[in-house]
Amino acid sequence: MKLNTGRVAFPIEFDNGDKEVIYFNPNDVSLAERIKQMHANLAKKAEEIDKNKKENATESDYLDMLAKLNQEIKEEFDKAFEFEISKVVFKYSSPLARIENKFYASYVMEEIDKEIQKQNEKQIKKYEKHIGKYN
Repeated sequence: MKLNTGRVAFPIEFDNGDKEVIYFNPNDVSLAERIKQMHANLAKKAEEIDKNKKENATESDYLDMLAKLNQEIKEEFDKAFEFEISKVVFKYSSPLARIENKFYASYVMEEIDKEIQKQNEKQIKKYEKHIGKYN
């Protein structure tokens, strides 16, 4: 038996010329819910760090919290996409690195969102063409 999971290959080219591929199903209706949950989980973690920082955590403690958050972001990405996406997308920059005036994790999500939108537009055009045959 061979099952089609609907996963699509999304090639990535990093600014150093290195090329990788990530896989996920952009038409998975639960993907949006998993991404939403990822954002909620990470917002909660960020609040905890802010609270600890305000409670006079030492610099060492704060750096440890950031390292832990970096790891948790990677785990949340993997869970949301049901693929070890973090090994690819965070290969050269950590999730909390600042890129284009935002955290790299946010930048990555924006780029992934663009690709999901492209895939959705393709699907809509495909359905419209199919339905057009019957009008």
